[in-house]
Amino acid sequence: MSANEWAIAIQRVIQKKVDKVPAKWKTSATLQKEWNLSEAQTRRRIKILNENKMLLEKKFIIKTAQRTYPVTHYKLIK
Repeated sequence: MSANEWAIAIQRVIQKKVDKVPAKWKTSATLQKEWNLSEAQTRRRIKILNENKMLLEKKFIIKTAQRTYPVTHYKLIK
């Protein structure tokens, strides 16, 4: 990332702008609930999919009850 991209990212967080997350992107917490697994098992599966280049990984800025921050989301590659 260039210095300008970093500055834009920081500005977005400060201004509490939130990204619209497309429907097929899921967080590890969402996958954990869907798969009915522990956090550790979910992370292992995500790691395996990522190592085999079957997964896209992207951070979206989302708002939770307490704050706005970047959260990693995942999407299967078809």
